[in-house]
Amino acid sequence: MHSAARAARGGRHYDDATLARMVESRLAHLDGAPKGRISVNAADAVVELRGQVPAEQIARIGKAAKGVAGVRDVHNLLHAPGTTAPHAPPSPPGEVRARAARHGY
Repeated sequence: MHSAARAARGGRHYDDATLARMVESRLAHLDGAPKGRISVNAADAVVELRGQVPAEQIARIGKAAKGVAGVRDVHNLLHAPGTTAPHAPPSPPGEVRARAARHGY
């Protein structure tokens, strides 16, 4: 889910692979966050979090990811044990067209 798209905030630019690694690093330093149980992907500066974590940590982890420089949005698809994993929200049509144009589709 990585692309060559660049994310910018505060004058800094990051490609999606770098942005995903930055989010992983931030999450690894959260107190009590389950290490290695969260999958992080980024596309066009939108970060997607997947995995199974305690219910009380879901919002906190999403907020931490959103606070990473360059992250435009977070699709927090984390879920608690015993619950069904949520699906990613559909992208708005204008965003899909813009992404396709940037990638030459």
